[in-house]
Amino acid sequence: LATREAEVLPARMDVQTGEAIEDFRGYAGVATVSISKEQADMLAEVLPDEAHDILPTGEVYVSQVHYRRLLNKVFGPGGWALVPRSPWSKQGNTITREYALVGQGGRFISEAIGEAEYQPTNDRMSYASACEAAKSNALTRCCKDLGIASECWDKRFCEGWIKAHAVKVWRTSAKNPQWRRRDAEPWYDEKGDAAKRPPQAEEKPVAGAPPSATPSCSHCGS
Repeated sequence: LATREAEVLPARMDVQTGEAIEDFRGYAGVATVSISKEQADMLAEVLPDEAHDILPTGEVYVSQVHYRRLLNKVFGPGGWALVPRSPWSKQGNTITREYALVGQGGRFISEAIGEAEYQPTNDRMSYASACEAAKSNALTRCCKDLGIASECWDKRFCEGWIKAHAVKVWRTSAKNPQWRRRDAEPWYDEKGDAAKRPPQAEEKPVAGAPPSATPSCSHCGS
């Protein structure tokens, strides 16, 4: 039987006109990034325990700096890039932007939307800082396709890591107990290990008893 030559398709096509779009928004070189077995092993390797952290709500994660270090180690500084694919978008206090991770030769690897919360009343976070946080969030999501820190989505790994490296504690400012690393500094308002002490029941005034004096300092009770 006669063989038919493969049709060469453009990296990206306008669905309305059928014309090729040759710009950074395309998918040029998709699935053609060539990596060695050594590089693949480095990308898939479980990161050391000290690289992992935990959110107060209990989700295990790896900070963006470890993703960047590993990408630099595997592809070399300048051998990869995070390219914006959309303008900034803001819904309420949430800032979002789509990014694509590209490798050497401008080959497309993956894409994701990064997000971050921007609170104008927070003096410690500027709009620029929130945008940088959204970029880092997109990077960690793009790296999921490379297998970096994939253990964070492995239930069994997370259960074992939490048991060995995390503790759930009570805080004055939180209704529910929160997590932190065992070797991290205690929260400023930490009240104790939630596994060893149940929450204190709210004290109810005794009928006929005089009201207690209001402390002069709401933080230390003095």
